[in-house]
Parts: sequence; structure tokens; C-alpha cells
Amino acid sequence: LAELRFDGLHHDWSILLDDFGQEIRDELNVKAIRYVPARDSVIYSAKINFKTVGPRLGPGIKAVAAAVAALTSDEVYDMMMLGSRCVGDTELTLDDIISSQAPKPGYFVAGTPELNVTLDATITPELRMEGLAREVVSKVQNARKDAGLEVEDRIALGLWAGESLRAAVEANRTYITAETLTTALYWLDAPGDLPVTDVVGEPLALLVRKA
Repeated sequence: LAELRFDGLHHDWSILLDDFGQEIRDELNVKAIRYVPARDSVIYSAKINFKTVGPRLGPGIKAVAAAVAALTSDEVYDMMMLGSRCVGDTELTLDDIISSQAPKPGYFVAGTPELNVTLDATITPELRMEGLAREVVSKVQNARKDAGLEVEDRIALGLWAGESLRAAVEANRTYITAETLTTALYWLDAPGDLPVTDVVGEPLALLVRKA
């Protein structure tokens, strides 16, 4: 994926970037990690907490409840950051509202008010090809095991693939050869008797030999 964003209310979580940034990028296969205000990728809303506010306001709670429901996403976010907000003549704390969040289009969101994590779900052509290349690596590694090769053995790798998959391999040839210890990668004219497998809808046949 293109990017992981995080934002922590009342805490500086940037230490995550300093100490664990590379590990997180590798584990999640994301290109970048940034500390970005959650308001950029999350829509916030709020409603009144009748249990805490009702006894204080009595009949006046209806007007306050309507005003809270009408708060914009940015206003709710600011209230969460500050811990309170005046709605009309009434000061409300976070205990007086029930907040919710939803991702803006193109994002996946998870977390708590203390730490909000957002994934940019946009799949660019480049990211799609990288994903296909990782699938090819997985297939080659399995073929290495099936062939009884040792972990350190170098290989010659013959491939036959659909047009899109072939383009992905060529765009990521250095990555594939490094990950699979391939000293020679070449293209087969036809799969012949080799089994043809499916890689995200693209055909692939491969021939692994010890170099």
C-alpha cells in the first residue's frame, strides 16, 4: 500500500517512526509512514450523552443535543483534542458526548482516540505491479522447496506469464532475482508441460534449476 498514517490525541507517538518505522513498513508492505492529523482521512461525528448531560440540563437538553449533532467533523476533532467545547451556553466535556468516526473514501481506519491508524487504500499501477512481483517471489520460493534446494542455493529461473504479469516481473526484476537468489532469469516461449498457476488472474509457469 502507498501510505500508513497515524495520529495520537494528547500523545506524541512519533517515536514509532524513529524506533519501529522500517519494521512497520516491512511487515505491512507500505511505502511510507507519516504522522498526519486524523482529520485529513477521518470523518468525525458526535451525539449527546444523555446519561451525563440530561440530569444537568433537563428540558434544555434537546437544543444542546441538536447542536452537538450539527457539529462538523473538524469541530468534533478539535473538541477531542482540547477535551471540552462550549455548545451555546453549555460547556461539554468528552464524557458528555459519544463520538464516532468513519474513513473518508479511499482509506481504512482503526484505532482509539489515543492512537488512530489510517491506511491509504489507493492501488496505483506501480503498487499493483509490486504486488504481482511479490506473488511471483512466493511461487518461486515454493518451487525451490519442492525441488529440494538448500536455502543458499543459487538458481536459474525460466518464466512464462501473461502480459501484465510479465510487465510486473520486468519492472521488478532486481527485487525478484535478489529475493529468490536467481543468477539468470529468462523467458520461456511456451509453458510446455510445466504446470500453469494463477497469480491474481494472470497465468504463470516457472522452471527452477540449480545454477
